[in-house]
Amino acid sequence: PSPPPTPPPSPPPPFPPPWTRTDKTPNEPAIAAYSPIYIGKPSRRRMLNGDLAWHAPAARPLPPRRPTRRTENCNPCKAKIFGDVTGDCIFNVEDATAVASYVVSFAAFEEGTISWNPFDSWESKYGYSCEWVKAQLNPTLDTFPASKGGDDPNDPRYKQPYISISDLTFLNRATQY
Repeated sequence: PSPPPTPPPSPPPPFPPPWTRTDKTPNEPAIAAYSPIYIGKPSRRRMLNGDLAWHAPAARPLPPRRPTRRTENCNPCKAKIFGDVTGDCIFNVEDATAVASYVVSFAAFEEGTISWNPFDSWESKYGYSCEWVKAQLNPTLDTFPASKGGDDPNDPRYKQPYISISDLTFLNRATQY
């Protein structure tokens, strides 16, 4: 006897599924889900499995808070917040901007056109000039390389912090997280 005939293959499922939009019309609202919500006193309700449970009211969102710019009574020399260049005890993009402006003013010393180091007289936006705040200008902790006078004891750049675009890039990347 011959084997039984094989049944015909089943039709493939519709692709894309019927609930998927394919026209991709821009700027058209779409509803992902709909659910009524009760805001009020808690009450009991019957669950799908038949049990009774408490239905708590939904919490109302908190009103928005205005951010404060400077932490009150904060001394950045004692708080020691990494990356805080401005001295406001907050590390944010304003600190990276301060480093960017300092890198521009530091370029003359870097090139050797001026002999005094602007790092020695630098003061933060809020008037702090302690060693901790100054150290935040150079998060990579590098000194002048030999090609820029860093190996000559007679050069004013000898063993001085080298504040460059790499420090700015370091702080910019840190403020993005």
